Amino acid sequence: MTSSVFHPFESFRLVKEQKQGSLWIACILLVIYYLVAALKDTAAGYSFNQFDASNYNSFYLLLSTVGLVLLWTGANWLVCTLLGGIGRLGEIFIVVCYSLVPTVAAQAVSTIFTHILVPDEFVFVTIFETICTMYTFFMLMIGTMKIHDYEFGKFLKTTLLTIVAMMIIVFLLFLVFLLAQQVYGWISTIYVEAKYR
Repeated sequence: MTSSVFHPFESFRLVKEQKQGSLWIACILLVIYYLVAALKDTAAGYSFNQFDASNYNSFYLLLSTVGLVLLWTGANWLVCTLLGGIGRLGEIFIVVCYSLVPTVAAQAVSTIFTHILVPDEFVFVTIFETICTMYTFFMLMIGTMKIHDYEFGKFLKTTLLTIVAMMIIVFLLFLVFLLAQQVYGWISTIYVEAKYR
């Protein structure tokens, strides 16, 4: 796991060629990512804390962390399977979760420093967070190229198609949710009508 941060080229090559990398560790990293994001929202220092319990939605946070990772994993697998990618679903998930390590570390450091620094000094932490986020995207790029055996140009193409596929999946899920809601309303209306006749 730590070697993927310092040696992403070699580590992600080994994920593909020697089946190194653990689904269990990937799942644990994903849970930690969610928990650290929740702590950043709720446990920041007084000067930085904008937490409002009445408006806070932990389900939205779950969707924007765990849901986004699962959505990217599924969409990327669908797109790359059609375009000659050789990465398996589990390998994509491992790469995505291992790539989150810099972001998780940055969010944890940021949360700690909200209790130490004043807002004027926090610019250095913000720069550190930005660098870690960029490194996460770099690791994701390297990992995706290694497990699918893609060149950079094909990576860009499949990434754009993956984003389109994610939007289509979200749209279809939204339609299914609306349809299920309407069917539920229709069935409950029939039940009420039948009950009082």
